[in-house]
Amino acid sequence: MKKKRFNKKPVIAAVLAAIIVSTAAIGFSLAYLTATDSTVNNFTYVNSTPDNSLYGIVQEPFWHNPNNPSDPTAGENIAKNLLPGTVVPKNPSIKNNSTANVSEYAAIKVTFQGIGADGKIFDLSDSPVNNQVAALLAIIDLGCYSNPGDLTSKVTSGLNMADWTKDAAAKSANGVIYFYNKPIDRGVSTSTLFDNFTEKPEADNAKVAAVAIFAPGGINIKIEGAVCQAANLAAGTDSSGNNTADSAVILAGLLNK
Repeated sequence: MKKKRFNKKPVIAAVLAAIIVSTAAIGFSLAYLTATDSTVNNFTYVNSTPDNSLYGIVQEPFWHNPNNPSDPTAGENIAKNLLPGTVVPKNPSIKNNSTANVSEYAAIKVTFQGIGADGKIFDLSDSPVNNQVAALLAIIDLGCYSNPGDLTSKVTSGLNMADWTKDAAAKSANGVIYFYNKPIDRGVSTSTLFDNFTEKPEADNAKVAAVAIFAPGGINIKIEGAVCQAANLAAGTDSSGNNTADSAVILAGLLNK
């Protein structure tokens, strides 16, 4: 069985895998963080044969309601009038949409990006002398609902680390990869990595202005997903506790291309 990269890069043999991308764009003024009313989902797939195809899709139902674009509870609409303390629903997960009965391992990569005055997009730096990621995280927070799926339930700060494992080798400037802890069968979705983002109540003008200096055009929260076959892949960790499972190596390799 051979795997083909969607962008025609060199073949990695004996693995089925796919990459999925979703980008949520956030813009801001000096007064308050604001967000655009759109999200982009581009799905690219990698197949072995027509009878054994592996597919995946990034889902964010809290962010966008395709059946009702004006839904006032959708994150993209709440974000149009974002104020400090506002909670914006956004809940990335991955669904196994394989056309055959194939179980998958999944991973999500989260990258914070800036938009320059010229409209060019760049990954934020986490350099000690210019930590743009830290400046951004001083004004926004990713979190979860205490009762998943209930937008009225209590918001807790941080990601869903009960179901996902962070790649210890990743740096925030290049995006951080999170591996789902178990395989997902056809038609099944992972749990969400997070459910929302909040403009922190303490996000005053000075903190927002610090972000606007390096990203005057706004901020992107880029979500990339990858899936690979679950069958015949070994598990393991090294002496430092890093995930050395075959699936982790494959997924990290795809997401770091």
